[in-house]
Amino acid sequence: MRQDIINQVHVEMGHQGTYKVIKYVRDRFFWKGLTKDIKNQLRACHLCQLSKKSNITYVGPCKSIITENIGDIVMADLYGPLVSGTFGYTFIFVIQDSFSKFIKLYPLKQSTAKSVVTKVKHFVEIIKPKAIMTDNGKQFVSNHWKQSMSELNIKPIYTTVRNPRPNTTERVNKELSRLFRTLCHTNHKDWALILPKLEELYNNSYHNSTGFTPCEILYGESNEMSFDKVISKSKDKHNVEQIRQQVRKNLKEASRIRNTKFDKRNRLIKYNIGDLVKISRSNRSDADNKVMSKFNLAYEGPYVIAAVPFDNVYTLTNPETNEIRGIFNAIHLLKYFK
Repeated sequence: MRQDIINQVHVEMGHQGTYKVIKYVRDRFFWKGLTKDIKNQLRACHLCQLSKKSNITYVGPCKSIITENIGDIVMADLYGPLVSGTFGYTFIFVIQDSFSKFIKLYPLKQSTAKSVVTKVKHFVEIIKPKAIMTDNGKQFVSNHWKQSMSELNIKPIYTTVRNPRPNTTERVNKELSRLFRTLCHTNHKDWALILPKLEELYNNSYHNSTGFTPCEILYGESNEMSFDKVISKSKDKHNVEQIRQQVRKNLKEASRIRNTKFDKRNRLIKYNIGDLVKISRSNRSDADNKVMSKFNLAYEGPYVIAAVPFDNVYTLTNPETNEIRGIFNAIHLLKYFK
């Protein structure tokens, strides 16, 4: 009768939490191990697991993407839509080399697959990528994009759903926002005019992770400032190979420090093949269909961990049909109790 009693109280009292259910049951019944039984049974309640948001966020251990050479991986993303600027531009296609941190900022009138492919072809004349990482935007999962990357001998790779952190252009976009606020806050339409200046500023700024500017890593030259001629400072020319060798060491050390700090301040979790998990839902309101995001379930599931293609990345399948649900990062998953 114990399970029936617990279930009856739990459901009748509106799926309240463990503390309240224990109080209700204790007022009416007693058996040895009552508290433990209630905790275990409520933990496995299907509706509670999908509707109650967790106060604890679990993440996988930090794993940095470290490249050894220019062009190993380049990152790409779209910034916008923006207020229509010069020549009707409304987007910026941001592309960055992961090793040197060198960026190119291409203004676009439309954020189509054809437009971004054209800009990648231009970037190839500067740096030839082996792989290009993007999010799962419609431009980057289109057949035109995949076919074009194949023709350019570039491997397209993708971040997991709702997890843009591995793509370093997200950080570039934040810096662009700061620079735009600084330089064109009086006239927002001027953003396209100052874009070349922002690109130059970024490529001649020192990066904490590399210890050099992108231009130094790519060309071996440091930026010449306006007063360098007055103080008779000659333009430095460095040995590019020596710079890049030092960058490799700096990137590894910066990664070690970053990973250590991240792992210390977060609750870490690692799932194994066969584990049951639930997925955090990205709910949105829909006025036309009279749907409110606050009333939707917080999670969906359960699903089974079927494969671990990368660190912190899991392939999920339906436990009843074995149909693949998708590939998700650990930050969107929580353990499901049966």
